[in-house]
Amino acid sequence: MSELLTVARQYAADFGISVIPIRPDDRKRPALAAWKPYQERCATDDELARWFGQGADRGIAAVCGRVSGGLIVVDIDDAVLAERFLEANVGLRESTLCVRTGGGNLHVYLRAPRAPPKFSLRRGPAPLPIDVQGEGAYVVMPPSRHASGQRYAWLEGCGHLILVVPEFDPWFSQLLARAGLDWMPEPPHAAASHAAADDPSAVGDVLRILRGMTGEAGRELGGELWFRCPFHADEVASLSANSDRPVWHCFGCGEGGGLGRLRVLLQRAVAL
Repeated sequence: MSELLTVARQYAADFGISVIPIRPDDRKRPALAAWKPYQERCATDDELARWFGQGADRGIAAVCGRVSGGLIVVDIDDAVLAERFLEANVGLRESTLCVRTGGGNLHVYLRAPRAPPKFSLRRGPAPLPIDVQGEGAYVVMPPSRHASGQRYAWLEGCGHLILVVPEFDPWFSQLLARAGLDWMPEPPHAAASHAAADDPSAVGDVLRILRGMTGEAGRELGGELWFRCPFHADEVASLSANSDRPVWHCFGCGEGGGLGRLRVLLQRAVAL
């Protein structure tokens, strides 16, 4: 049995995580025609064996959100800020799973009853190199290899279980405040917005707004609709919108979230 398959089975069985294979070229793209089904169900053991069996040259990713028990990953994309975050929040490292990414940055794993749609703190008046990977997102896991040649690895001294918090927004705000960082949740990440996350009409609203902002119909690929992102100078279609759920994400600038976040950005664009 391959070591990669053993690890994948452990993530699925011990941590209850929906895992998918990642291409070995470090583009962080799934090695699947479509990964959307694994936002709704975990892979079977036969699928894991096919993906990660003997001789497989692939990475492993965790699908966030409900399918993985409300999994959320705080992605701090700056090594200095990551250390500041951990030093300010004494005991966080020991209380949950933490990953040192191949680029030397930090992933903090947790669970909440309601995982928010993925969103980014990279935009706004005080941008931070932090992304929150929730519904509609996945993150690369150890022992996947980074373009630098380094592997993703569990942070030394981290816990052996995934921390569970009753509500994400208050927990996240408190951790940022301890590190001297300000953040106020916007409507799409507030508790009132979660009921709308499963509203089928919201999917149409997301696509309507994206089509209006980009002037594109969207290119269908792998069960997603792809657009050139209207929030940065995008030469290729790097923004994907889920065709079943009202979530979207740009792999170029990191912006993303749900319908509420898109409406906020639309209002800002109109005001300029």
